[in-house]
Amino acid sequence: MRAWILGGSWIGCGEIDTDEGRCVVVVVAARPTPVSDDLPQDASWLDRIIATTGHRGKREYAIDWAAAEARLGSRLPTDYKRMAERFGYGSFDGFVDLAVPGWPSEASDPVGDALQIAQWARTYGRSLRKPHQPFPAPGGLLRRAFTEQADDFFWLTEDPDPDRWPVVACGELAEWSRFDGSTT
Repeated sequence: MRAWILGGSWIGCGEIDTDEGRCVVVVVAARPTPVSDDLPQDASWLDRIIATTGHRGKREYAIDWAAAEARLGSRLPTDYKRMAERFGYGSFDGFVDLAVPGWPSEASDPVGDALQIAQWARTYGRSLRKPHQPFPAPGGLLRRAFTEQADDFFWLTEDPDPDRWPVVACGELAEWSRFDGSTT
């Protein structure tokens, strides 16, 4: 089953198992907007994401940041670490996947993904994402999220302070967008 948001509705389609066998279904359901009016004015972006998504999970995911950052050779942004600890690896609305260190596949681990891409660039002498070079090149790209539509979200590691790394996004057509803000 896949679902998409359209205004105040969920629209889903897929297959379900019934007593008569497998059936194709299309579902349109009301999607109440999570209320975030009660947040204080100085609420963090992470608090706003939690309120907006209606996330009720109280579990904190244990991530060995010291090991991940040592393997990568760089610190990672603080708000990203807080977000990864709160949500873990997974996707928002089955669309935007948050990459988190220590998860089984390279695609879901920004550290393993960065090291694999850097090795490829060293071997073949070119970038996968022109005009940018992969991390650990100065100002290189470090992937932090991706979508089911082949969009990728990176940090542009141009500042020595990872909390000031801008986010850049690239779609299938290699068109870049830059956001000078935090991960969240």
